[in-house]
Amino acid sequence: MKTLKAYVVADSKTNMDSFKQIAGKFDGLEVQYETDVEQAINTFSLQSFDLLIIDKGLSHEDYNKLHKVADLLHPDAALVAFVMTDDEFIHYKLAGLLAKWADAHSESKTNFIDNPKL
Repeated sequence: MKTLKAYVVADSKTNMDSFKQIAGKFDGLEVQYETDVEQAINTFSLQSFDLLIIDKGLSHEDYNKLHKVADLLHPDAALVAFVMTDDEFIHYKLAGLLAKWADAHSESKTNFIDNPKL
């Protein structure tokens, strides 16, 4: 399976320990972290990501700026916002996103039934 490349932009005051611990439990997930919004924008222009995770602790201005830049530079990337202290939601959402990612990047198989009586 192809690795899901995620980029997390968090407020510098946010404790990311819990998020990092949860994300570290998932195979197939590669996460890069940033706490400086301007640096995140520069990184967007140099690298591609499959998933952008924005900390809901960021200011509305920074959140909107990141959202717009991500839409312009990586319109095919998924964008989600997390409260970085909600462990259950983080685990639930990451598990769901990885399941969709695995499904989208797995080989599909079509079975044909060749029985005219059916």
